[in-house]
Amino acid sequence: MFDFTALTTGSPGMVAIALVAFGAGIIRGFTGFGGPAFMLAILTIFFTPYSIVSKILVVDIFASVYLFVAHFKEVHWKPTVTMVIPTLLFVPLGHWLLLELDPVL
Repeated sequence: MFDFTALTTGSPGMVAIALVAFGAGIIRGFTGFGGPAFMLAILTIFFTPYSIVSKILVVDIFASVYLFVAHFKEVHWKPTVTMVIPTLLFVPLGHWLLLELDPVL
């Protein structure tokens, strides 16, 4: 059984992370998007963007793959490809800039 005291006796941010992740799940469940943006906006109050962006991306990739497999037959391919190709090019660029730019900016 899960020990809930670990949330309160460990890092003080654990409760914040759990609540923010729950809220992001509700947002993504109702709208289909926006959960990672919500998590990033709130968790940057407690942690550096560098430490949370990669974790959010990993979780979001798994959720996106599941949704893609579930709705593959309903995809309108022309507008999808129009959006996916620039995304594949510029997300790594944005991640690189996040690592290289001065955090004080």
